[in-house]
Amino acid sequence: MAEWIKIILWILLIPVGLVILYLAGVIAWGMITLYSPPAVEPMAVPRPCSDDRPGQDTLTLVTWNIGYSGLGKEMDFFYEGGEKVRPGRDLYDRYIKGIADWIRHHGQADLFLFQEVDQKAKRSYRDDQVNRIRDLLPGHHVLFAPNYRVRFVPLPFFHPMGSVSSGLVMAGRICPDSARRYAFPPDESWPTRLFMLQRCFLLTEMTVNGKKLTVINTHNSAYDETGEAKSVQLEMLRTQALEAYRNGGFVIAGGDWNQNPPGYLQTGITSGDKVKTLQPLISDSLMPEGWKWIYDPTQPTNRDVNQSYVRGETLSTIIDYFLVSPNVEVLEVKTIPVAFEFTDHQPVFMKVRLTGP
Repeated sequence: MAEWIKIILWILLIPVGLVILYLAGVIAWGMITLYSPPAVEPMAVPRPCSDDRPGQDTLTLVTWNIGYSGLGKEMDFFYEGGEKVRPGRDLYDRYIKGIADWIRHHGQADLFLFQEVDQKAKRSYRDDQVNRIRDLLPGHHVLFAPNYRVRFVPLPFFHPMGSVSSGLVMAGRICPDSARRYAFPPDESWPTRLFMLQRCFLLTEMTVNGKKLTVINTHNSAYDETGEAKSVQLEMLRTQALEAYRNGGFVIAGGDWNQNPPGYLQTGITSGDKVKTLQPLISDSLMPEGWKWIYDPTQPTNRDVNQSYVRGETLSTIIDYFLVSPNVEVLEVKTIPVAFEFTDHQPVFMKVRLTGP
């Protein structure tokens, strides 16, 4: 009888040992292949480079988190309470076509700030979305700053996400003078950080009608329970924005902030969506007097992905918007409602004039 017990124990221990060995191997591989960019990294800018909109002080901008074309209205996401990892191929093709058609239709915008653009990833069928954007906007200079490079994401356990290479894209009709990637500090504990985003912002400097313009594209932390990482990231953005402004420049920062802006009110949203507030809001006191947080208070820009999207049932909020320096006059801002058809975010459009000397 004792021999049978030993055999049963061995049978039970073998799969447990294999799981432990697998997890140890995954963690070791994650450490060996960890993407560790420098704190500040110069990005290659196109040379030679031409500007096809000289002599203008007005600019139009769009910020849009395209969710790697994998989070359209039918999708939920395992990491945020759902079950799915990626859409089926037919659904992915419909999402990427919808996003491409929208970009092509609005291609007259001077500057696009995109987030969650996959360069090569299992979750988006190895589709190079950066090159897709280049092809869609042939008159724009496209810059790419990676913020998610993991050789193998082991979750979920029975259907792992696999390899990911993704990041931020800045596409502009204005010739960039320089561009730099600023790394945010890690916002996850070990070993989770081995398989998560290495968040950053992309700072691009350009000359518009003889004026210095700094444009920042950011994608801030979403999974930060204490708020500490978000505070550090906002302080980093604040420092760079104020420095550029003190040096006589114009500053525009935009992207997916993963926080509600100052003055945000749930009651302002009139789209019929169910609305939530993310605490804490960005403080009014973060920036000096004259700086402006620019958003459309009537439309949500992001929806929860714990379930597929149903208007009036799925929670939504505003986390995509702009910050502009005092010498930037805002002429128009609007969130363009696309019913979260192709991604879990809606694009935000802004028109500005550079008013200072």
